[in-house]
Amino acid sequence: MNSIPKSLDRRNDYGLTLGGPVRIPYLYNGMNKTFFFFSWEQFRQKQGGVNNYTVPTALQRQGNFSETLTTTAIGTNPCDGSTIFQGQIFDPSTTQTIGGEECRTAFPGNIIPQADFSAVGQQLLTFYPAAQKSGTFLNFAFPFSFPILDTTTTIRIDQNLSASNKLYFTYNSRDNGRTSTTPRFTNPALAGRHQDFFTHYIRVGWDYSISPTMLNHFNLGYNRTNSKT
Repeated sequence: MNSIPKSLDRRNDYGLTLGGPVRIPYLYNGMNKTFFFFSWEQFRQKQGGVNNYTVPTALQRQGNFSETLTTTAIGTNPCDGSTIFQGQIFDPSTTQTIGGEECRTAFPGNIIPQADFSAVGQQLLTFYPAAQKSGTFLNFAFPFSFPILDTTTTIRIDQNLSASNKLYFTYNSRDNGRTSTTPRFTNPALAGRHQDFFTHYIRVGWDYSISPTMLNHFNLGYNRTNSKT
């Protein structure tokens, strides 16, 4: 049996913030007038796990399904009167109708002759990995990790027009990429799916102090979400 690497769980969260008055030497002094704020944060996570799958055994790849044939009788074959056993496979080229019932003749020894192999089926078989464990069921362990990358950015500008008039503008974005379904073999046999969500939030606001006890607040916003598979 092949060695299966241990799955890893990793989580990192980091970022930075910066803010204050807008000052451009020799051009503009925004002290007590114009303020900015910038924030950037990124979250990374890899949560590991192991999925068990059933893949063809070495004998099954050669057309030999004797491993799945049991001695449990489940009926009688109308084609030849033989006993049908659980796990038995039948030759589709021998399909006929006996007494109004469709039946087929079993492959001798539960083995498909190589002459009956399909070229397409042989090609598809190459996409499946070799079995890691003995047995015909859940014989392949696939270690995986759920990767998550979440990035957020925030920009804000505040402008004091006067003691009673203030404006602000904010932009916030979030880019979230993750595996949204159970990871599988990364090929046409069993492909997983990755999704990327990108959102934009824009806000513009105006505050006007009508009196010491009355405030007019105006806010306009725009949201956009883009989901890419």
